[in-house]
Amino acid sequence: MAIKVLNKNTFDYADRFDGLDYMFPAGKAVVVEEEQALVHIFGLGLPQPQQHAKMARAGWLKFNDAKGLAEGHAIYNNFVFSKLEPNWREQGETKTLHLARPEAKA
Repeated sequence: MAIKVLNKNTFDYADRFDGLDYMFPAGKAVVVEEEQALVHIFGLGLPQPQQHAKMARAGWLKFNDAKGLAEGHAIYNNFVFSKLEPNWREQGETKTLHLARPEAKA
């Protein structure tokens, strides 16, 4: 199932899954067609302790106290996830960026 991810943070975010680079530009929406990538990158659908581990890996959760958790959640909550219909390409969603492996530089 394809999922649209809107990054409402003021910074770009990049991560990897299964040998592919995933880019989440600030203020833009992208489509991820591999739902398992979002589980790996964001902990989408996982219990909160496992999401905290993902936030720490990303550098958003610096301290495991109330302030650190609040700061980490503020960043995490600025990623908005929306499931797309199976025929999302035919419904005009192609204006949304898709994720691709960056070109290798020569």
